[in-house]
Amino acid sequence: MTKESLTSWRYSWSQLQGFRQCQAYYRHKWLRFIEKKQRKTALVMGSAVHAFLEVWHKTGSRTGGLKAALAVFKEVDTSSYDQKGMQDFEVSIGIVEGMCEGYRQIHARDLKEYKEVMTELPVATTWDLGHRKVVYRGKIDMVWTDRDGLKWVVETKTASKQAITQGYFERLGYEGQVVSEFWLANKFCGPIEGVIYNVLVKPSIRRKYAKNETQAQFVQRVRDLYLSSETMEDYVIRHPILLSKTTVQEWEDETRDTLKQMDLKRMNKDKLWAKNTGQCLQKWGLCEFADACAKGANTDPSKYNTILYQRTSRDQDELDKIRMTKPWEMVKS
Repeated sequence: MTKESLTSWRYSWSQLQGFRQCQAYYRHKWLRFIEKKQRKTALVMGSAVHAFLEVWHKTGSRTGGLKAALAVFKEVDTSSYDQKGMQDFEVSIGIVEGMCEGYRQIHARDLKEYKEVMTELPVATTWDLGHRKVVYRGKIDMVWTDRDGLKWVVETKTASKQAITQGYFERLGYEGQVVSEFWLANKFCGPIEGVIYNVLVKPSIRRKYAKNETQAQFVQRVRDLYLSSETMEDYVIRHPILLSKTTVQEWEDETRDTLKQMDLKRMNKDKLWAKNTGQCLQKWGLCEFADACAKGANTDPSKYNTILYQRTSRDQDELDKIRMTKPWEMVKS
């Protein structure tokens, strides 16, 4: 195989998850690079929190962290929002500001507790599938080295209170994304002791527009909710996870099998990428490509509604960042 054929297709855990969920979804998102013009608010909030944590853990700067978080919101096109849409958007900004302020004060000791903090690490490795080698890539949220010299992968999530149901943390010991980051981190900067699951729970409170509550007052109310001794443990949760060799080996075997299916399907230029209609309605609402599939865009790309969808270069941009990043551009398989 040529060098280009080895590196031109890069797979990730998100792609594997998408392929397993629905082949049509995978085709829309990763073969055609189609995305909805309007991002879900929950995704914007998650990206903003990650932006804050990356800067704050790296520099200790509250101002720099909040600036990075707000920059994520500034990228959102709000031109189509009505009054309620704009109010909901402002509420999201306020919630993120309050969450970040509360998190910073609760975990101020992190800046002294951990000797080394590496954040947002892009990493890639080759994976031999038998018929050829492919590149498997990912981004590790954070790697912390504690006072005993042990390294931990830190996986940060924002979640609603409704999502933290019974069994939420129990399943994380074999959750694919967690194992993927652990596996990649071991290749890049191992040995890794385990994973710290770092959850910021989004509060359900809203800004009191009818009572003329200002944005600053709302942010303070969210912050106070995080810092209250009565509610603190409900909103900022850390859960350590130790992964067994069996779990990691099972993940590796299953992932290799799915990678092979995906890669052969792409190499053979298959025309059929089947819809899994059982995944059209998801726990957070309709699949983002439900309208595209309903219009027949799965088989005919000219049928995408250009008011709703656009082609994105984000995936290629991420690959370019990985290629340019040193010293973890590529690790040995």
